[in-house]
Amino acid sequence: MAKVLRLLGYVLLGLGAAIIVVGLGAVLVSQGWEAFTDLFSPFNLLNLLVMTVILVPGILCVFRCKPATHSISFRPPVPLHSGHPFRWNPATDSGASRRPFREG
Repeated sequence: MAKVLRLLGYVLLGLGAAIIVVGLGAVLVSQGWEAFTDLFSPFNLLNLLVMTVILVPGILCVFRCKPATHSISFRPPVPLHSGHPFRWNPATDSGASRRPFREG
């Protein structure tokens, strides 16, 4: 099932990219360079929204097929007690019986 979903995601991403490239080419040919560059303006939120709507189904299919936890996942190691000489280990010793300074 995961392979089918991943394949569907790649097909949707390919079709979405093709639609975007054909649309950009059509704008370049029919309206010229200035209209083409206006599509990439940071203030052109409509174009960003349309590209997002076209690409999100494929992205979701590709990332959804990967499980959240995997048996071969790489996890960071659990930190061990550093053994610092001036600190107590609160997990093993409450420190209630120790005095912080030596009496001499």
